[in-house]
Amino acid sequence: MSPGSYNVKDQSLIGDAQSRPSLEVKFRLNIEGQEMVFTRPVQYKYTDPVKGELYQPLTILPPVTGRFDPELVLFMDGEQKDFEVQTKVQTSHDLQPKISLTNTGAISVKQTGGGGSNFIYSAKPGSKETELVYSDLLFEKNGKPDTARELKTVAYDHIPRIDYFRTSQEKFVVADIRISGKRIGYIEGAGDKVPQADREAVQQAIQALKDTLGSDDSAQIKAKTEALAQASMKVGEALYKAQQAEQAGAGGGPSQEGPSQGGPSHGGGGPGGNDKVVDADFEEVDDQKKRGSA
Repeated sequence: MSPGSYNVKDQSLIGDAQSRPSLEVKFRLNIEGQEMVFTRPVQYKYTDPVKGELYQPLTILPPVTGRFDPELVLFMDGEQKDFEVQTKVQTSHDLQPKISLTNTGAISVKQTGGGGSNFIYSAKPGSKETELVYSDLLFEKNGKPDTARELKTVAYDHIPRIDYFRTSQEKFVVADIRISGKRIGYIEGAGDKVPQADREAVQQAIQALKDTLGSDDSAQIKAKTEALAQASMKVGEALYKAQQAEQAGAGGGPSQEGPSQGGPSHGGGGPGGNDKVVDADFEEVDDQKKRGSA
């Protein structure tokens, strides 16, 4: 299943504008022997001090929900990383969740702190080889381990609230990522052709990416990489425009062999010259006519 997709067991539900309610009530009316059945969803009603009476779908929650923070732990150089497991008891009963993690492969995971509903864990890879490991969150239910689920909510004023669940899962990634240099590239003599603001933007983007690589936030790493690419593109555009301007200036000036096409043949008729241009008729005389006239 790809990200953003969901498995639908009942194919007849595909295409419905809304998910079916958790609970429904059927009202049966019998009028003169004719039975009529009305089905209505069970909803949650509350009063907002500003919006007044509101109705929202009823969601049946599991006893315990949990999530990882962050959901991705990235190891770049075999260093130890910490992450947090946040649980929430969704029942009125006095329940102390007992949690555990599924197999984490060669990655060593141990609890280092926390208590109550939040737990701190530390993880360290056993080797620097590239590895991808998924670990689910389990909690003890009636003496048996059960997979914990994470509650996700989509809430906007113009649509009913949507609650859905997904497996609470942590992603461990061991990757060989190193910073081999501080400069992307250098073109000799191009510094004066690139605006100072564009050069500073590239330097700031490089530093921002370096700072982000030390974290586990893949979204931020991707965003900083794209920002650096955009800043580098502006530098390339500035160099291209400067090159085009140089070529245009070299092609438009007078050549060494003589005056440019359309210019005067003598007399210094270049820019700033004092020659006057006069319209006149002329006739070409060959050598024979010259001898006859003599």
